[in-house]
Amino acid sequence: MKNRRNVFYSSRIVLLMCLVLALSIAGIGCSGGGGSNSNTGSGGGTVQLSGSVGSGYAAAPLKPGFFANLLRAIGIGTPAYALADPTVDQVIAIPMSRGSLSSRNMASAVTGIINTDKTFSLTLANDQDWLLVLIDSSATGTNRFVGSLALNIGSGDSLLSLPATDAAVSTMDLGVVSRPLTTSNDAISANTVTATDFNMTVGQLTTLAKTDELFKNAKNIVNNYDTATGVYYSMRTDFHWGGVYSSLTATFSDPAYTSKGIGYQYDTNSPSVTLAQVCDHSMLLSFAPSEPVSDGTNTYDSGTPITSSTGSCSPIIISGVTHTQFTGGNVYATDAYDGLSFGPYILLNTVPTRWDYRENGVLKAQFDMTAAHPPITAGGKPKGFLPSFKINVTGTKIDSVDVKWYYYDEAADSYILLAPADLKLLKHYIQILEVKFDVTYNNIRKTCEMYFDPTTTTNVSPSGPLFNCPDTWYYNDAVNHPDTSTGLMGFYETGGFGYFFDFFAPMP
Repeated sequence: MKNRRNVFYSSRIVLLMCLVLALSIAGIGCSGGGGSNSNTGSGGGTVQLSGSVGSGYAAAPLKPGFFANLLRAIGIGTPAYALADPTVDQVIAIPMSRGSLSSRNMASAVTGIINTDKTFSLTLANDQDWLLVLIDSSATGTNRFVGSLALNIGSGDSLLSLPATDAAVSTMDLGVVSRPLTTSNDAISANTVTATDFNMTVGQLTTLAKTDELFKNAKNIVNNYDTATGVYYSMRTDFHWGGVYSSLTATFSDPAYTSKGIGYQYDTNSPSVTLAQVCDHSMLLSFAPSEPVSDGTNTYDSGTPITSSTGSCSPIIISGVTHTQFTGGNVYATDAYDGLSFGPYILLNTVPTRWDYRENGVLKAQFDMTAAHPPITAGGKPKGFLPSFKINVTGTKIDSVDVKWYYYDEAADSYILLAPADLKLLKHYIQILEVKFDVTYNNIRKTCEMYFDPTTTTNVSPSGPLFNCPDTWYYNDAVNHPDTSTGLMGFYETGGFGYFFDFFAPMP
């Protein structure tokens, strides 16, 4: 028997060597790579990303197939690992256009297969930034997303997003990515990235690392996207913060805004629900929080969800195009935004642990709000990058609006002013900033909407040729100009969250 074992073992080795030789001759490899060690960034190039999955994760067993079965036949391909370790078989890179993150991004995601030796590689274009996540593709629903993959920057901080649009290198070896905490499935790279890898200063790289925690909202993007059909359910949590209107012409607004409430907008391209069904009440939409939340008057929970049980539809004109809008009770819906958008009109006081969305009682999507790390402090103050506004006037006529930017440093619990040279960081976070005047008087609504790139523009004028708003606007002059005496509103979206800043004028 001893000789027979030795013969069988030798035969396995010979067979394996022949297999390896055959794979080599065929040019089949497990991971990509190569390219030069420099890059121009901002489009036109790629970043070759590579690494391996280390401690805290189990590489998925080989998928059925000729080579997999052959390796198993000779006793290879059945790795032993701790049952407590989550299984991963893919690294997915989700593209982000200047911080914008929604389920629509998933159609352009890049997938890197984790091989049986736990190595992986991806080729990523440098015309956009990327989020790296670990996936168990064999799982469904909320089990598909395993964890985020962060870049180690070597200072105790880590970078959730890969700012490829500023990449100065075309190859990046993450080394072994491992799970440092047993309480989290998130991973961090062993190899560090440096500021020079991204044409940044050390301070700029650290600032990004301090502000990108909200990109963990990728979990909700992944888990509510069907890779087979492309059907998605997406939720944007909208935070409304307020500032002091009366001091806007004297000084810049304080970035430590006061919370005014939290709203939600859901979007889907699912064929299972149509606006016509919502309009005729044959489809009941419901949104249930995991624990009670209040709008100051009513309380909602799993037994008392927010619903679309009443209401009617009417036409709405946007940019000259007629769409349909449903309003009723505390829910709205519209087909004006590439699919069906819907949500509650109300503003809630707190963020629940989870939201459940149902159609006629059937659970369609779940959104884990704790894992998403919403950009709000325990006291209701905003996190991330925050605009500060100042209105410039001649008499009471509004000439322009100045904007400065701060970022929230959680360790110091303070807001740090961004230097002009650091405004370029906003391109990894914000696509566009809106500054808006909006007045309804005698049932007539007048608006001035100014959209601009915050990395290059810090002053906007409603009378300027770029915006050319049709009305003259006034600050705190409701007596002489009640129809255009305005407050100020600001808005931007990042990471699947909406930031609203409101400075409401006194009523005339």
